[in-house]
Amino acid sequence: MKNLLGLLFVSFSLLVGSSAHANNLVKNGDFSSGFDDWTTTVTWGELWVGLTPSLPSATLFIGSTGPDTGLGLANISQTIQTVAGQKYLVSWDYWISDGAYWDGTGGGTGMLRLSGAPYSMWAGTSTAGHNQFSFLARSASTTLDFELRTDWALASIDNVSVTAVPEPEAFALMLAGLGLLGGVVRRRKL
Repeated sequence: MKNLLGLLFVSFSLLVGSSAHANNLVKNGDFSSGFDDWTTTVTWGELWVGLTPSLPSATLFIGSTGPDTGLGLANISQTIQTVAGQKYLVSWDYWISDGAYWDGTGGGTGMLRLSGAPYSMWAGTSTAGHNQFSFLARSASTTLDFELRTDWALASIDNVSVTAVPEPEAFALMLAGLGLLGGVVRRRKL
């Protein structure tokens, strides 16, 4: 009986652990290799990798530059391989600095598009956070496109991740298999 409980505990731990540590489909999501694996488009401002107080790892930045406009607009995208009909979890960290315009206004916004469709937007001044949501892949590939806009401010993203979400049927099938295995072990002891 102790062996059966130990086997079930180890199996359940592996099941939970494997779903928690699923493979990240995004390459260089922490920007530790600069812009490698990403396609960038800068309309206004500058795009660089650096550090922030809120996100202490290598972070992608879009910065406002130019004494006249103070505007920043950039897109950074990556196409990942997905399975049509599979559910995925996308997550990332963000940071937006204080507006630096003469009257204290300014700030930034960010938007994430998945294969052209807008999915998430965030905005503000002097704010940091973590966004995540799930989506259903529509084809064999999905393009993540982050658009960052700033007005006399800095905006950044970091730790971009996309992982497959295990289907409930997979958990049910695994638990049924473990139950059968437990029955076989028990029958052999009797």
